[in-house]
Amino acid sequence: MAFNSGFEAVINVNSNDISAYTEKVQVDVKRNDQKLPRLGANQVARLVGPAETEIKLEGWVDPALTAVLFPLAVDSPPTLVPISYQPEGAAGTDTRTGNGYVLDYMEETDAKDPAKWSATIVVNGDWA
Repeated sequence: MAFNSGFEAVINVNSNDISAYTEKVQVDVKRNDQKLPRLGANQVARLVGPAETEIKLEGWVDPALTAVLFPLAVDSPPTLVPISYQPEGAAGTDTRTGNGYVLDYMEETDAKDPAKWSATIVVNGDWA
């Protein structure tokens, strides 16, 4: 099967499709580990923790996008919202879902380029 570069990815935050305003989605799934040396031996045991997921998003500022992400970034207390991501688009077989918090939201405007935004969402619990 030929590689498809994923121009048709779909990202939803709090049941709002923000794909049209999103240029880049980066999903980082990682685990922390502890090294535990064993007495009387050279081996080291590895205690591996649960997976942590962080989603980094970037795109172009639009009032519809700002209406979705900005309130979630400033909510006190933070609001847990549903997240779904389809890297191959709506017709693809992979869909990842979970619940998360908007950890940060940034807007950048300069004289040369259209206004851009970026946000980080941290998944609380399972990302499957």
